[in-house]
Amino acid sequence: MLCEKKYILKNLSLIVMNIFLLTNMSSFAQSDSVSILKKENKKITFSANSSYLMNFDLSFKDGFSFITAAVIKKANHNLSIAPVWWIDKNRNGNIFKGGMLSYRFFPSRNRKCLNFYFIYDLMFTFEKNEWEKNMEYIPKQYYDVSFKSRWHSLKNQVGYGFNINIYKGFYFNQSMSIGIEFYNYTSKTDVKDNPSLSSEYSSGNIFSDSNASSLLMIGIGYNFEK
Repeated sequence: MLCEKKYILKNLSLIVMNIFLLTNMSSFAQSDSVSILKKENKKITFSANSSYLMNFDLSFKDGFSFITAAVIKKANHNLSIAPVWWIDKNRNGNIFKGGMLSYRFFPSRNRKCLNFYFIYDLMFTFEKNEWEKNMEYIPKQYYDVSFKSRWHSLKNQVGYGFNINIYKGFYFNQSMSIGIEFYNYTSKTDVKDNPSLSSEYSSGNIFSDSNASSLLMIGIGYNFEK
């Protein structure tokens, strides 16, 4: 009986010791993972991105818009600032179109391949057109005409998107956002030698007109994080 009691006590002590060791190892691992997570949340990284802005009202031969963005990343949050560019055959128009500010929230940021996010887009763009040429107003009556126009747009939109990691920091991105666009338009036509044919037009301030808007972005980027 005495030997059996010693054997039972020995086994109980071993069980208690194992439980104690497992508890300490678990708490150590947990505290270690928490410290890593806190460090990741404080970490700020950067990336660069270039995206094509698809316009459903225009064909590709009419020209295309794109952005070149600098992206700041911290935890589940991304903030990008980008100039907007426009390339087309019209040499009278401006190539630099304005700027875009985008905020992205990633519900899960630890996906290795595919990661979804919610997006908020705020974009201000402008278009100016200026030219001078000799035009026929009356049959066989030509005048030197100068024309200037300005168009401003402010888009306020929300949507979703996703990133696909491609290779060693490179990723593919796609996003879709919808919202409202405020805009205005002004123009001035100056007919030299016949001021009575000159004209001016203004739709008012930028909030005088609005309509529904949408934006589809497709691009590629690179993460500089190590």
